[in-house]
Amino acid sequence: MKIKYKIIFSIIILMICQTGSAFDGKRKGPVFSLGIGYNDSNLNTKTSGSSTKENLNGLTSVFRAGYGFNEEFFLYIERKDGFFYQTIGTNSVLWDSTLTGIGLTYFFLKDDSSPYFTVSYGYGQQFALKETGFNKYHGIAYKAGIGYQRSNFAIEFAAVRKELSSGNTYITTDTFLVTCHILMF
Repeated sequence: MKIKYKIIFSIIILMICQTGSAFDGKRKGPVFSLGIGYNDSNLNTKTSGSSTKENLNGLTSVFRAGYGFNEEFFLYIERKDGFFYQTIGTNSVLWDSTLTGIGLTYFFLKDDSSPYFTVSYGYGQQFALKETGFNKYHGIAYKAGIGYQRSNFAIEFAAVRKELSSGNTYITTDTFLVTCHILMF
């Protein structure tokens, strides 16, 4: 899905969720979250006979939709996109490195202000957004993080690992994220 369509979809969801009567400020019930932040990635690429290591950074977007079973547990579907540029030969390639999977968040307090722990596991991929002729990489991705929620806002620090491949090329990405979230529940 193109970036502009993701942004439009996110704005529509925000407008719908803010007017819904089901969103009473309690963590129990339907939960939506939108986030944006910074990513710092260590990208290790291995092909038959060679390997490279690079440090790349860029922007991250996060979308979560799920259910709060009580004031302490959220279970959700998560889509996390990390965007960064990489110079390959004479090309500057814009990559989208994603995690699409199942996530769980545990809040330590039942109050509207609480530290929390979050984990996700799912499908990882990395692909060039605009450029052609570059491989699309697939594999697994998982995340662990901590955060602090106050009212409908949160800040989160997380580590994401992706183990991806395409043909005889293998990519391992270790990413540190700092994201700010708007929570709707």
